[in-house]
Amino acid sequence: MRVPGSGVLMVSNSCFSFHLLQSLPNLMKPDNYYSCTREDIIEIASESGSIDSVLDVGCWYGYTGLRLKEIGAQKVEGIELSANAYIKATDSLDKVYHGSCEDEGLLEKIGLYDCILCADILEHLKDPWLTIRILKRHINKGGRLIASIPNIRYYKVLSNLLFYGVWNYENSGILDRTHLRFFTRKSIISMFVQNGYKVKIHPQKIRPIFFVFNFLTFNILRDFFPMKYYIIAYPLK
Repeated sequence: MRVPGSGVLMVSNSCFSFHLLQSLPNLMKPDNYYSCTREDIIEIASESGSIDSVLDVGCWYGYTGLRLKEIGAQKVEGIELSANAYIKATDSLDKVYHGSCEDEGLLEKIGLYDCILCADILEHLKDPWLTIRILKRHINKGGRLIASIPNIRYYKVLSNLLFYGVWNYENSGILDRTHLRFFTRKSIISMFVQNGYKVKIHPQKIRPIFFVFNFLTFNILRDFFPMKYYIIAYPLK
């Protein structure tokens, strides 16, 4: 749902999704962390086009895909690195590939989809640029890739760094200790455009007071308030 004239998506911020590299076993999340249903991503996927066939990259227990099937998706497949989450996801999805989405051999096995989901995934990858370039080959004509990516220009991150010299990694959030890459709105757009996509980008819902700041500063500060961005990327073929 969008706020009229604002360009802002009114979506849930109830949870984040993470995709972890095999090279970081000591940072794996506890099993109960994988039980989230991404209602924000479901809303965007269902409103932006066909969900007949969906690939959920970093599908956790498969609950997001299961919800998509409940609202009309005919085929939902997933990729999941966590062995325990993979086993659980097989109960919810039509097919689940066990491994890293950066494994080019694994990506050769997946099919074609109307919608590919990368919900809080790309910032965990060594080479997200290559990954989205490969995934583009697996999007049906008229389909899209939907992503959510944290905003490193978020005002709390920058104020802690500028005024206190603090850059502390955490168990979740923008400075999640498993994040390998950090993005701004411009660098997100650049990543997708350079790899052959047309991009629509929307900020996560922000507090009403920030709309006032944006208005008073002629939108100069607009990139400092969203914690993350939602991206709908269409392959240019």
